[in-house]
Amino acid sequence: MVRARAPKIKKLVKYDPEASTFAAYGKDRDALKQVAALIREALADPEMLAEFIAKADPDLMD
Repeated sequence: MVRARAPKIKKLVKYDPEASTFAAYGKDRDALKQVAALIREALADPEMLAEFIAKADPDLMD
């Protein structure tokens, strides 16, 4: 989602998924807020979420 909707923050946020937990971290609070907003938006729109999942890089999926 970040690559598609907020590419400017791509390098500001790191991810650490573990089992059924998702974690995003970084030093830029505004970038983290943008990631949270994107996640909330996708969760509220099943079609958008399905589109992002379909376009996701399989090598990045656990």
